[in-house]
Amino acid sequence: MATLHLTHTAALTDLGPPWHPERADRIRVIEGCLERQRFSALVREQAPRAALDALHLAHDEAYVAATLSGLERGGLPHLDGDTHAGPGTLDAALRSAGAAVQAVDEVITGQVRNAFSVMRPPGHHAGRARSAGFCFFNNVAARHAQAVHGAGRVAILDWDAHHGDGTQEIFWDDPTVLF
Repeated sequence: MATLHLTHTAALTDLGPPWHPERADRIRVIEGCLERQRFSALVREQAPRAALDALHLAHDEAYVAATLSGLERGGLPHLDGDTHAGPGTLDAALRSAGAAVQAVDEVITGQVRNAFSVMRPPGHHAGRARSAGFCFFNNVAARHAQAVHGAGRVAILDWDAHHGDGTQEIFWDDPTVLF
């Protein structure tokens, strides 16, 4: 059974300054590596935009509405020093979260054995009602796995160099999710 590879050109949107660690070059390097022959069997698909109902599983509706509205207008008032927004941020953020949802869908339904999403911005710093650390929407689709596919208990393994404080906040009081 194959591995799903999800990406989209929206991930190449430059959100911040060229010296910032969260930049499009991260995606370019990964995609360059995946062009090698040994990765030719990957099932390559374009990351879809996350639906509002998927975002509402992890985020307050007011936060989602304010973030969507702010990004549509080209900026948000509540960004921290590490979080940058530009003209392509909305599409990139929605597709990053959408890739996680699609990965869960295809793995749980047995269409693929596993999935690898090469998207940005990341999402594990985004909390229920806040963006942070270059994250706008949390891209951990644990709630989606539970709500749509009936997963009883879910384990989240976050191996990034920085702690996924947004993911922790979202699932802190939930005994059905191990983070």
